[in-house]
Amino acid sequence: MPTVKPVVKNAAFALLAALVVVVALAGCASAPSPSTVAKETLDAIKAQDFEKMKSHYAGSVDDVSISSLAGNVSGFDVSSLSEEDGAMVKELIGVMTSFDYELGTEAINGDTATVDATISTYDLGTVFSEAMGDYFTDVVTNVLSGGSIDEAEMKEQFIAKFKEKLAQHTEKTHTEKVTLNLTKTDGEWKMDSFDEQTVDAFMGGLISSAKSFTDQLESLGSAL
Repeated sequence: MPTVKPVVKNAAFALLAALVVVVALAGCASAPSPSTVAKETLDAIKAQDFEKMKSHYAGSVDDVSISSLAGNVSGFDVSSLSEEDGAMVKELIGVMTSFDYELGTEAINGDTATVDATISTYDLGTVFSEAMGDYFTDVVTNVLSGGSIDEAEMKEQFIAKFKEKLAQHTEKTHTEKVTLNLTKTDGEWKMDSFDEQTVDAFMGGLISSAKSFTDQLESLGSAL
């Protein structure tokens, strides 16, 4: 009949072995895949969940803060707008974060990975071009007729024009394919900083449209 000591000793070894296996399995548990991280990052952008973004995104959250991007594109300080105009901008931000996406091929190469994505949203680039065209025409007409230019009024006019044109675009017709880049850091995948093309895709071509309009103005100024 076995004595108590060997039984206790064997039980202790068995328990220790079990703990080692559990720890090993925990260490081998797979971290979220690049596609999972991509999905969670895009969902965080749509929700403007900055805390969630920080856990998955290696760049600055300002890269994908729609309010910050809206201000950069329009040239206006969004925080300085009136309550009414601020509410209108919030509505526009809601449109900008309503993009749809579909993830495609995932490719892993060591500690780097790519995930293809197709982004679909409203054609905000066209909306901007149409709104800015009407707005610019109104400003020029006003100046030629001897009117004055009030910065606050200009902001209101542009936002109103943008909203008016946006109401005419009810379908998500802007579709663009992008490649999302990720890097594994400390065993976890993180999304690299987005390039301009990717952010532009989120915003329906708004950034490229604004840039094109600015380039046209600069060319016109150089010709005068």
